[in-house]
Amino acid sequence: MADYLPGIRVLSQEEMQEVVREVILDENIPEIHFNGFVNVLTSGDILIILQRNGKNVAKLSASYTIAKTLSQKLMQIITDLEQRSGNTIMTSDQVIIAPES
Repeated sequence: MADYLPGIRVLSQEEMQEVVREVILDENIPEIHFNGFVNVLTSGDILIILQRNGKNVAKLSASYTIAKTLSQKLMQIITDLEQRSGNTIMTSDQVIIAPES
């Protein structure tokens, strides 16, 4: 059974798996690959512009609360991956492209 917080419903592991399965099978939900982004703080939310190879491909708008929760959940996934693999994933700020000779 899912846990409940005031105003927020947290999905159980089984419910999460069902949501993922449904999304993967639903051809009406767009799939967007991105390899860059721009974050903008607005007066009421966070605007996230997704980019692929330097071109804008989508825009997301999230409340401050959801944006912070998303950042924490993503960090949790990456930390788990790093612990399981024994590798540290670099951020795009850490990746240095060697200059051409």
